[in-house]
Amino acid sequence: MKIGVLALQGAFREHIEALRKLGVEAVEVRLPEQLEGLDGLIIPGGESTAIGKLAVKYGLQEAIRRYAEAGKPVYGTCAGMIMLSKDVGMEQPLFGMMDIKVERLDWKVISEALEKARKARVHILDVMQQSIAEPRPQLSKYAPRILTIQIRPDKIGDLIGPKGKTIRGIQEQTGAQINVEDTGVVTISGVGEAAERARDMVSGLMQEPEVGKVYEGVVKSTTAFGAFVEIIPGIEGLLHISELQHGRTEKTEDVVKKGDHLKVKLLEVDERGRMRLSRKALIER
Repeated sequence: MKIGVLALQGAFREHIEALRKLGVEAVEVRLPEQLEGLDGLIIPGGESTAIGKLAVKYGLQEAIRRYAEAGKPVYGTCAGMIMLSKDVGMEQPLFGMMDIKVERLDWKVISEALEKARKARVHILDVMQQSIAEPRPQLSKYAPRILTIQIRPDKIGDLIGPKGKTIRGIQEQTGAQINVEDTGVVTISGVGEAAERARDMVSGLMQEPEVGKVYEGVVKSTTAFGAFVEIIPGIEGLLHISELQHGRTEKTEDVVKKGDHLKVKLLEVDERGRMRLSRKALIER
């Protein structure tokens, strides 16, 4: 068996050495007359446009076309692998045929390929249908989610916090990732409930204190004159000792302690933004 290797460009020498190690007689092909007596031709991979131009220059393009039309095998290479098959006398393919150079495809070959592809596609769809016939009513808790909310651009600093402390805290508590654009669009990504928890925390942080509204707050600190209660993440108001309960209260700690959760009503926001809260307003006499 005698195989020619097109020696115009590319790593043709490596191809020849590889064939010879396999016991195949391999020769260089640069001229049309060198195609005579070959059992097959290999065109090494490389810049196909450059190889095509050189083939035209040396009169090989037409010679190779006639060679292929005569029924002689013409092979290409991919990633340095040589493709040979039983067509050139090998009992088993060396690396599996991957690329055959022919001038055109018969319509029968094309139609058969398309029909096989259609049957394969229908089979895949059938398997998918057996696995899940309709969309699930809700996403799996393991499914990633991407949520977006819009905040006022002038509130971006409140979300980020000093040196990124606030936004980092939300990410660490929920496991979600938060990205804020200059326009105020906040993109939140996370798995399962992480994104939703982060969204709720961001929404809570963006709330504007509303006079007359009842909030579920957390006591952040106590003093002799009352307690400071966080009603919105990062926003605290004063619950004066006189507003803790009906009647006289000797010590703030007799009613509330640091870390306690309680409901309070926002009574007033003064011109400096200071908030006055009341627990007493929610307690019947």
